[in-house]
Amino acid sequence: MDSPIFGSSIKTVLVTGGNGCLGKFLVDILREKMPFLETIRIFDRIPRDDVGDASRTTFQGPAAESVKMKYLVGDVRDTDALSRAVRGVDCVFHTAGVVDVAMFPDDPLMWDVNVRGTQNLVEACFAENVPYLVYTGSVSAILGLDRLSNVSESDAPKPGSWILGAYGETKSFAEQIVLDANNIPLADNTHKLRTICLRPTTFYGEGDTTNIGRVLSITKHCSNGTLFRVGNERDTALHQTYVGNVAWAHIVALEALMKNPDRCAGQSFFITDNTPITGMSALAQPFLENCGMKMASFTIPLVLMLYLYTAIAFVLRVVRHFRPEWKAPATVSAASPTQFRFMGMRFSFSREKAEKLLGYQPLFSYEDSVRRCGPFYKAHVN
Repeated sequence: MDSPIFGSSIKTVLVTGGNGCLGKFLVDILREKMPFLETIRIFDRIPRDDVGDASRTTFQGPAAESVKMKYLVGDVRDTDALSRAVRGVDCVFHTAGVVDVAMFPDDPLMWDVNVRGTQNLVEACFAENVPYLVYTGSVSAILGLDRLSNVSESDAPKPGSWILGAYGETKSFAEQIVLDANNIPLADNTHKLRTICLRPTTFYGEGDTTNIGRVLSITKHCSNGTLFRVGNERDTALHQTYVGNVAWAHIVALEALMKNPDRCAGQSFFITDNTPITGMSALAQPFLENCGMKMASFTIPLVLMLYLYTAIAFVLRVVRHFRPEWKAPATVSAASPTQFRFMGMRFSFSREKAEKLLGYQPLFSYEDSVRRCGPFYKAHVN
């Protein structure tokens, strides 16, 4: 990874959302795998002191200690803060975004951050002559109501409606902004911006509080430590990826973008690993016993939970109409019809294009992934 093409031209990188689940891991792996970097700038609206986590398994070694870290508190909606953050940067890894699939999602916030924030960042890259932009997209950008099996980028449909609502729609719009910006001249009229979009599946691992982390928290605090299976595992299959492999894909993508931009720039790539493709209950099962919990012996029909939470959402919507200040208890609003609808689908994706054009291969095995993030999930629920 310390190739001449990297070492000669990449000195400073910016990670937006650098204190998030993916962003923190990306910073760790950048320090270890790109020790020739002079500075990693971490741009996030959450101050550094608020994200300490002793349960994280981070990279160790002298290489990681040689890279200077610079923390910048800011928001992608703030164009002035973005301009200052990208000034003098050689590459931006744009991982910042809002994921909201709760019972009452904040759609305007997702449009502001995911779409307008991405547009602001692209414009800042042009103005400040940043040559490379690696964008963290999502498979949610192409997920409608149809089941997909080992789908490739060329076969991925454009949904009429997105199964994850505004989140999927905003990720689709943001992705197009990034791809449209590829090969456009920068302000210096000498260089061009080269962009690439990665579409990871839903990911799990250290820092995850909204995926498997949420399932474990609900199990611990709302069902007395027993995880109820929802839906038949044979009828549901969710493709998930360890966050460490998603982070690694960003570095691989930058190297490919620099070595042969005409081969991969301006394109999207599915990112997966060898995590078993199965239902949410089975995905959470390896962490249950470690967290002092267990799996129920029976299964609740998925359609029952979907109808139940649709009815709950309707009632709560009526209550909120007359009492806007009222907030539902967390035990009620922790799940949503959207989440149960998503759990009932079958989605899987091919990473063949990423392997062929980027040279991507998962850095961590499934067994190693489970071992690494086990301590985090245990600390998260206790």
